[in-house]
Amino acid sequence: MKNSRARYRETIWEKAEVDGNGIVSCNLCHGRVWPTDAWAVSHVGAPAALGGTDVGVAHKFCNDRDNITFVIPLVARAKRLRRRHLGIVGPGLSDNPLPGGRRDNVSKKLSGEVVSRISVKGAKHRQTMAQFPNRRPE
Repeated sequence: MKNSRARYRETIWEKAEVDGNGIVSCNLCHGRVWPTDAWAVSHVGAPAALGGTDVGVAHKFCNDRDNITFVIPLVARAKRLRRRHLGIVGPGLSDNPLPGGRRDNVSKKLSGEVVSRISVKGAKHRQTMAQFPNRRPE
């Protein structure tokens, strides 16, 4: 008995055959896809992330190149525009940073003590190493 993923791929392959003669073409480069080639289920038209449901067969290389070149930037842009439309600016990037958060000038320790946040790159490391004056790197 075949698992559901194998049955799904077999169904996609059969739908992609032209007149049932066994010839399948890549929906991206329109070249012939042989049954022994590495192939992938490729979305035709709209990507799955944007609600696309129409699928076809594509060479794995063609599908990967299409995803990197077109699909990923398109989906990222759509998500950015949606976030901007909804007024979402990002995690912790609002106009009013959370008290004690990563963008605040103070840091709250687990003990409840509030201390000034060290913002200069490497300053925290230098401050920690200054506590051990006799220690030298080996």
